[in-house]
Formats: sequence, structure tokens, C-alpha cells
Amino acid sequence: MGLSSYRCESCERRVKEPLQKSILGRNVCAACVRATALGAGVTVITGNPGAGAGVWSMLMRKLRRGGRV
Repeated sequence: MGLSSYRCESCERRVKEPLQKSILGRNVCAACVRATALGAGVTVITGNPGAGAGVWSMLMRKLRRGGRV
């Protein structure tokens, strides 16, 4: 029995858990789904799309560099 992994379309990482469909319609890992949802939530709460994009980009940068969200 081999080990299976999935490649996230957003952060390009390989993850063991199955990919999920994001609110943008992409197959991404659970951490990217959380980052996208947090960015969208900040946009809704503040009414400022720039703030949501900033939160999303900060979290995605952290993910791509090997951190956890």
C-alpha cells in the first residue's frame, strides 16, 4: 500500500488529507481554505477589500514558506 498525497492548487504543497473545494472553486488544502475564508471575513467585517486581501496574502505567504495557519 503506497502513501498518497495531493498537490494544492493554491500553495503548491503536497498534503496527505484530501483536498477541499474553496469558495473560489479551486481544489485546495484545508489551510488554504481557512486563509481564503479569513480574508473574505475581514473584507465583510471591515468593508475594505484591501484589508481582506492583505490578511489573505499574509497567510498565504506564511503557508508557502512552510508555516501553519
